[in-house]
Amino acid sequence: MPNTTRHHTKDINVLVQATTKNRKTGNVPTIIVGQDIDDVKKSCLDSGCPLLSEKMGGSGEYKRHGIQPCYAHRAHVSWATKSIFKAIDKGTKQLSEYSIKHAFSNSSRHAKFFRLSSIGDCSSLSRKVINKLVNVGKEYNLKPLGYTAGWRQRPDLKDIVLASNITMKDADLAVSEGWRATCQVPKGTAKRFTTPEGNKGIICPEQTQHHSVNRIGKRNKITCNSCGLCSEGNQHKSRFKVIGFINH
Repeated sequence: MPNTTRHHTKDINVLVQATTKNRKTGNVPTIIVGQDIDDVKKSCLDSGCPLLSEKMGGSGEYKRHGIQPCYAHRAHVSWATKSIFKAIDKGTKQLSEYSIKHAFSNSSRHAKFFRLSSIGDCSSLSRKVINKLVNVGKEYNLKPLGYTAGWRQRPDLKDIVLASNITMKDADLAVSEGWRATCQVPKGTAKRFTTPEGNKGIICPEQTQHHSVNRIGKRNKITCNSCGLCSEGNQHKSRFKVIGFINH
């Protein structure tokens, strides 16, 4: 029988996974923006994300740049998220198991950050929800790490996450407005680069290592949890204002 305790409200809320097996991020608590698939899709659509597919109502801008649409909506992230929603609907899982407090308190003792987010865009979250994530995170020594495509409409998030973009031009614009930013770069881009507006950039260290010829073991594997470059928005003291992600 479907779980009847869940209901839609005007504000989008979150689910939080305490642990993950994601090899790129490391075992950090991970936010899902929304408590059903409609919430997730709405957050991405409202953000104006250029990577959102036309099937989901996006502009299809990614095609002009010769890259693929958002991986989160076309791969295992989407499937795993839908399975959580289904489990909650069936009553085999409870919303309380995915609350902020429960997830953060049950996260790995090695976790340094919480990921905002695996799917959905945090620009749809109210400042009240954002503040709760940040404040409860502080209780467990977890700092925010993530991105938003909706940076133009949510300047209040620049101290929490990075501005997500396809091009260096847009990344430069975001930096000029006080953000640290990300952009897509083609394979072969120098590990450290300078944007057209003179901002210092660096390729995601995990991707640089992944594309190297060196042997990667458990002890030397770079993860978001061991790196932290994409954490804390513009509060981060890194000299790199732009993080480049190799097209994938």
